[in-house]
Amino acid sequence: MSGPKRRSISRGGRPGRPRVAYAKRRQKTRKGQGREEIDLGTPLLQAHRRELAGDKPQYAESALGQLYARGWIGEQEHKAGELYAALRYIAYNKPFAQISRYSDLVSDHVGGEWRDMTSDERLEAATRSYQRADRALVRGGVRTAIWNLCVANELPFWLARRTLVERKRDVLDIFKGLKILVKEFGFGMG
Repeated sequence: MSGPKRRSISRGGRPGRPRVAYAKRRQKTRKGQGREEIDLGTPLLQAHRRELAGDKPQYAESALGQLYARGWIGEQEHKAGELYAALRYIAYNKPFAQISRYSDLVSDHVGGEWRDMTSDERLEAATRSYQRADRALVRGGVRTAIWNLCVANELPFWLARRTLVERKRDVLDIFKGLKILVKEFGFGMG
């Protein structure tokens, strides 16, 4: 009888055929599956991202990012909007978890002490900062527009049509709200 030697279970072996060292068993990594390390998406998806965000396709996933990629808002407004959403996610258990790096955004804003805080202190600090910014938006009368854009990540219909003149009041509310957030978070003060 030729073939692989089988060991019996009674002698401490495993039943069945012995394992081959080079066999692909349930490969879980891209490299193990023989695929590229970074998945850039299909050519159709890449074209769609370019259409949404121009030469900055990494910003195509959020409405705020699309405004930034098209040059309608600046870097400070973009950071302030992301920070507002990140604080909301931390304070109220991220109902729309669109931003995966929200903790890093907040720690960069708060500084080194963020890493030294306990989770309860972090929650309290994030809640205080979010509520302060939220009150400023309510006083400015633009909370709904900013909340929809930054937190709920709703794409305004005028952005989908790629025009800024159709709904001038909505556009002005968003710009005004982002300026309030920039001032509230202290971006551009140094």
